[in-house]
Amino acid sequence: MSVRKLGVFAAATVLLVAAKSGAVVDGVPVPNADRRFDAVGLFLTTSPGGGCAGWVSGTCTLIGPTTVLIARHSLDVQPNQPIPTIAAHPCRVRFRRAADGTSENNLSAGGTTCHGVYQEIDIVRLADAPNPNSDQVLATLARAPSGIRPVGMELNSPPTGATSVILAGWGYAGECFGAGEAWGLRMARGTTPTNAAGSTFLSYTTCSIGTSAPCLTCAPGPARVNANLHDSGAPIFVEVPSTDPTDPTPELRVIGSVSSLAYARRPSAWNTSGGTPALVQAVPTVHLKRSDFDGNGLVTTDDVFGFLGAFLGGHLDADIDQNGLLNVQDLFTFLDSWFTLR
Repeated sequence: MSVRKLGVFAAATVLLVAAKSGAVVDGVPVPNADRRFDAVGLFLTTSPGGGCAGWVSGTCTLIGPTTVLIARHSLDVQPNQPIPTIAAHPCRVRFRRAADGTSENNLSAGGTTCHGVYQEIDIVRLADAPNPNSDQVLATLARAPSGIRPVGMELNSPPTGATSVILAGWGYAGECFGAGEAWGLRMARGTTPTNAAGSTFLSYTTCSIGTSAPCLTCAPGPARVNANLHDSGAPIFVEVPSTDPTDPTPELRVIGSVSSLAYARRPSAWNTSGGTPALVQAVPTVHLKRSDFDGNGLVTTDDVFGFLGAFLGGHLDADIDQNGLLNVQDLFTFLDSWFTLR
């Protein structure tokens, strides 16, 4: 899961070859209309490139208005080495959702990484824990992304038994390490093995992944989720019942961040390692309204025009029922939600 440093020219060459990008072993593209996953960002090391160029270094999660959780080793350091300064190691996060409400699951679209359907925000501060073995770093963004809600932590009731989880990441999608399509937001559902109570480690798979066929080998049992190169820092989510009485959509909670091909580190790892600010339990939250297409907190005619533009342009951000198709029912459902402010 170490960082693969790709130069700007090499990265552009690879991206132009791949028609579509993927991530997470055997994962599926995250539905564009599922706004819950917009918080899963692509962690980019920007030196020596500028603009939207740079090295893909991992996956990260927006856990506060301007705070993202990344894997420490995505900064290309060992546990016994200090993390670099921003001046020496400039980096940023790309979120798939643009400020107008449209999204692009792939780093490259139309033959370019600079297609504009995203929000890319510089990191201005990196915070390490006194004990660096948590393999977690909190990064501060220059500003909060527009229309993207952070995902809360699950600290009070960390799962120990076999648990249904979702892995979402931007890494390689193949069953061989570092192989398959890459640099697109994908997700996979599976069940974790049993984990020890009180441990800051989260075992999320009983599979192993190698470089020679058959690359992916799994012990007998339920379907597991599996990470690949550049899924470092990717969130392991559980779904919990909605805390918003106006919307029954289940909420996501972070129970781990990918640290290796077999283990994630629980949010408690940061706290027990002395990290500050401490991570806290998620609190009830008001969901983003379906009628607020651009996610700016206001329901206006701009949302109608934005939705219509996406719908007529064939963008699956307008796929309200998330069935992979755009039809008139999506249009009626959105307009109904807009008139009723839902």
